[in-house]
Amino acid sequence: MSIETLRRDPPAPEEGDTRQRIMDVAEQLLLQRGYAGFSYQDIAEAVGIRKASIHHHFPAKEDLGAAIVRRARARLLDTRGPVGDTPAQIQHQFDRYLRFFEKIATQGDKLCLGGRLSADLAVLPEAVRDPFRDFTTDHGGWLAKLFEAGQKHGVFRRDAEPADQALMFGAAVQGAVQVARSRGDAEFFRRIARQLRQQFLATP
Repeated sequence: MSIETLRRDPPAPEEGDTRQRIMDVAEQLLLQRGYAGFSYQDIAEAVGIRKASIHHHFPAKEDLGAAIVRRARARLLDTRGPVGDTPAQIQHQFDRYLRFFEKIATQGDKLCLGGRLSADLAVLPEAVRDPFRDFTTDHGGWLAKLFEAGQKHGVFRRDAEPADQALMFGAAVQGAVQVARSRGDAEFFRRIARQLRQQFLATP
């Protein structure tokens, strides 16, 4: 994704809009290039503002990175919702999870936030690592609750502890995304997804 692609030419935005636009552009650059792969100059060119304006909202890059992660965490909590309490709801959430990562694996040029920042962990400042740990803790906890509820309602097989199933499932999905992208093979993720359904679902 080029800076030109990100650039927009709206009328001069209000201050709150400017902050959101900075975060929106920075998040897109982060997902594509990684934390170390973009600068305030890149953002300024895309948004059409001076770097000083970015520093006004986010004095340091780590402040911007932490704000992006916290916003993504809140967004994920809102869109994902609580684990379902019926077999149909749980099955739907399981399938939707796989479809979400299939889209990442087969379309576009960006990783999900979790995959991208996990790959960048060595270069992340502590101010970004801390909210990212909260992000991953939420994510892993939700998956564990999904498999616990799924076993209770007969959606998932009961040949392993729910927490262990969640760990294996989450790791397999993340790994499948990475391999599918590196191979340029859209079908690879779908093959892995079919295997995961057979491995975890009581009735694939």
